Amino acid sequence: MSSRGTSSDSTSAIIFSKDRPLQLHALLSSFCFHVRGISDLYILYHCSTEEYGDAYKKLVSQFSEFTFVRESSFHNDTLGLLNRIRGRKLFFLVDDIIFIDEFNVAAIQNIDLRSYVVSLRLHPKVTYSYMLKRSEKPPHFSQKYDSLLEFDWSLGEVDWAYPLSVDGHIFEALEIRRLIKRSRFYAPNSLEASLQRFTKKIAIRKKGLCFTTPKIINFPINRVQTEYNNAAGNTDPREFLRLFNEGFRVDFLRYQGQIFNAVHVETDLPLVKR
Repeated sequence: MSSRGTSSDSTSAIIFSKDRPLQLHALLSSFCFHVRGISDLYILYHCSTEEYGDAYKKLVSQFSEFTFVRESSFHNDTLGLLNRIRGRKLFFLVDDIIFIDEFNVAAIQNIDLRSYVVSLRLHPKVTYSYMLKRSEKPPHFSQKYDSLLEFDWSLGEVDWAYPLSVDGHIFEALEIRRLIKRSRFYAPNSLEASLQRFTKKIAIRKKGLCFTTPKIINFPINRVQTEYNNAAGNTDPREFLRLFNEGFRVDFLRYQGQIFNAVHVETDLPLVKR
């Protein structure tokens, strides 16, 4: 990761995490392995018990180059982090995501985000929605900026019509900050849900850009939030806490370069000793 700064050309990221030290470890490890050019990475995390808190302390120590903020009020803490960001580009991640391919910010350096929303999760092979349990048709693409494909959010369906995702969509920082400040939310899911009232406006004004292969994948193997009954596996987060405390980690390189037909994939995560 490049050194931190407040250049107008810089790109920042915010990760939301709750009671998932093992999965967050996988995301941060894959981030360090695959991502280049990010100026600042913030992790806003919530611990239901001090046992989780002790596990997160290990992550704070291991990944000391990043900024960890323990949540006291998700709404206020998120706004506080947004106020600290001075760069032009911003994206969000949740802790059950893993980077599976190289992403260098230089690939989007010259993109005007007043006209685009860039997706790290979408790619032409996405034809199925895990969340809705239905097929989805990819849009028409045109080649842009060498490695990127342009498409029309307003003509898409399901994931291809969902620009305001907190799962790896890159926004103009000033605009997404303004939209979030106009939103009512209490946790990541209600944040994303509240943003959807701006979808039509964004989809009309902006095109989408995606890579030919995915940079990230979301592995929804358990649910830790209580706001929405989203589709997810039933792995007990406490079991993953036990495994993390016993020194296990996710072998994230097992997924390197893989291409799935959905942006969410429910599967057993391969574990190895740290």
